[in-house]
Amino acid sequence: MNILQMTDGIPPRILGGAGRIVLETAAGLKERGHTVHILTAGNNPPDELGIRIHSIPALPTAWSHYRSVFSRRRADGIMSVIDTIKPTLIHAHLLSWQLGYRWMAEARRRNIPIIITAHDAMMVHYGKVKSHETSFMTQLASAGRSYNPLRNRAIRQMLLNADRILCVSDALRAYLTLAGLPSLQTLHNGINLSFWKPQETMAAARHALSLPPDAAIFLIAGRLGHAKGLDILLHSLPAKAHLIVAGNVDKKALISLAGRVHVYERQSSEDMRRLYAAADCTVVPSLYLDPFPTVCLESMAMNRPVLATTHGGAKEAMIHNKTGWIVDPVDAEAFRKQVAWIAAHRKDLADYGAFARKHVEQEFSLKIYVDHLEKIYTDTLAERK
Repeated sequence: MNILQMTDGIPPRILGGAGRIVLETAAGLKERGHTVHILTAGNNPPDELGIRIHSIPALPTAWSHYRSVFSRRRADGIMSVIDTIKPTLIHAHLLSWQLGYRWMAEARRRNIPIIITAHDAMMVHYGKVKSHETSFMTQLASAGRSYNPLRNRAIRQMLLNADRILCVSDALRAYLTLAGLPSLQTLHNGINLSFWKPQETMAAARHALSLPPDAAIFLIAGRLGHAKGLDILLHSLPAKAHLIVAGNVDKKALISLAGRVHVYERQSSEDMRRLYAAADCTVVPSLYLDPFPTVCLESMAMNRPVLATTHGGAKEAMIHNKTGWIVDPVDAEAFRKQVAWIAAHRKDLADYGAFARKHVEQEFSLKIYVDHLEKIYTDTLAERK
């Protein structure tokens, strides 16, 4: 097959988990003998893992909620690339901020099958979803001045051109179904386990990063803010424990941890391997519907247990009390006690990490994911005949 993967951004320009998933998926498909292209926005390397990268200009996000459904110029630019590639099938991922949805009708008219993977709720929402909110007021609060009253309805109409819509978790699928998207299918992401595996000992990683060798060290990663639960972690951290922060964060929020917090911004995948190796436990304290945190898979693959919350898809990636712990973040005392237990039982964490690695190998490897994708692609093409 000649497969086109599409997404708003990939590393190194965008360092989110979805972009890494797209790159690893493309590489996995290429290894199976498929021709694979990636279409994305911004200045990107001309070649990544032997895959041809096609870029269109990255535009300011201020008007993305209008551009994503109304911009004929954007759609024409995307179709120009599609007409050059002539793909057998298009697999689109995150689209809301850069690529948009208007191109889909033209691709359909060219009889190109389209598969969409929803990595977040942005097809029906304007940001991070708290609980099961779908009301006009919560949408307006998320969007602010960029609110487009026609956006969600227009996207739903454009998605009718897709042959299949996949969701990265049951939690996300339930929310998107509630918001009016029909016929959704869950396919959990997989990661490249030959890359995501320990390359050095904890002692070596801490030495390289100048971290204390004997302290309990927790890791939190991503675009950090209130919804990501940074506050609840800061209030739960034991007195002598340290915290690795991998991502963008308001450093004013970390003043209370002076001397015990270590911030690493814009970390590559190679950088993240070292940070996982240096930590005792990764914390994903999300206060919103966090669809299927890639950091959970990566941490478990790196033999590190995860402390995550009941909000979103982390509970679908983990086994409570085996690969880590799932806690309701609303119960601040239960969360604090679990963090304290982890810090006090560092010698027991290796067993959790070893089980976590086996769990990822059995359920969330890139091979398993690509096996499922190939069947979906084949079935989709057969249905078109």
